[in-house]
Amino acid sequence: MKILYIEDNEYVSESLPRALKELIPTLEVKVLKGADDVFDFQGDKEVDIILLDIMMYYGDRLTGKETEDGYLTGLSLIPHIISVQGNTPIIILTALQEPYFKTLRDNASEYKQVKEIWMNPKPVKDIAKGIMKYFI
Repeated sequence: MKILYIEDNEYVSESLPRALKELIPTLEVKVLKGADDVFDFQGDKEVDIILLDIMMYYGDRLTGKETEDGYLTGLSLIPHIISVQGNTPIIILTALQEPYFKTLRDNASEYKQVKEIWMNPKPVKDIAKGIMKYFI
C-alpha cells in the first residue's frame, strides 16, 4: 500500500506519515512538500491513494490570484496531479472554512478522482480507517 501525501507544513508532513505507519505498518508514504514539488513530480504507478492538503504556499509556478492567495493551492494542483497519476483516488484534507470551503467543494466535484473531502483536524485513527477502506 502506497500513498502520496502533498503537504507543505513541515511538521505535519513528517508527523502524519509517521503516525499512519504506526497504525498501518505495511503503508508506504511518499511526501511532496508543496506546489513546486508537485509540478516536479512525474508520477508513480505504485501510488494507490493521494492525500492532498489544500491551503499551502503556491510556489513559483502558480500565482496568488490563481490560488486565492494560497487558500486553494491544492485545488489548483489537481489538474497536474491527474495528468501524472491518472485515476488514482484523491482525498482532500482541509481546515478551510466558508467561503473557501464552498468554492473547494463545488470545484473539486468536477474531478472524478476526488473521492472525499475530510475536514481537519481529523484524528489519525480516522484517517487510517478512511485510507484502509480503499484497500479492502
